[in-house]
Amino acid sequence: MKIIIFGVGDLAKQLYYYISREEKYELEYFCVNKSFFSESKYLGKEVITFEDCLGFLSNKEYKFILGVGYKNLKMRKIIFDMIKEKGFDFINYISPSATVYGDIKGEGNIILPNVTIEPFSVVRDNNIIWSNSTICHDSVIGNHNFIAANSVVGGFSKILENNFLGFNSIIKDNISVEREVLIGANSLVIKSPENYSVYYGTPARKIREHFKNGLQIE
Repeated sequence: MKIIIFGVGDLAKQLYYYISREEKYELEYFCVNKSFFSESKYLGKEVITFEDCLGFLSNKEYKFILGVGYKNLKMRKIIFDMIKEKGFDFINYISPSATVYGDIKGEGNIILPNVTIEPFSVVRDNNIIWSNSTICHDSVIGNHNFIAANSVVGGFSKILENNFLGFNSIIKDNISVEREVLIGANSLVIKSPENYSVYYGTPARKIREHFKNGLQIE
């Protein structure tokens, strides 16, 4: 399968490391928007612009994986939608050491080593689930979320869209984290948080809102 990594940053570099070690993938190019193009090579591979690739790459032959990180989850969504609008599909990268019993219904997901996705759970589009995290039974991971290492999403919970769960976050069972919520590292969420808000602590408490600027990770 011929793969294009969109992005040339830290996440793109990690994806290159993982993908290059699996025989089923053939990494062909890195890709950026024309306004971000500066170097013709990255990690020994050719860098092309998305605008140019539309003229010579077949969407039946190539698939993308999104190597743009978590600092701006809205931008990940924008790029994901842009690529889909041009008729390209995304791969789901699932580490060989991940344990997946649930249903990966979407595409563009990045599931890293030692993640466990329990039975009857659902993962939709463009999520990053970092190493050693557990998605418990009957839960839903929606679209464009980032779940940091060692996090736990309890059974029957929902993480819906553009949410960020920091290191070692614990989401209690039957919780709904809906839109643009940041859960700080080492936090315990025992009731459903408000949208467009930041929560920290054990138990997690609301710290501030971010309606105007959106969820930005520094």
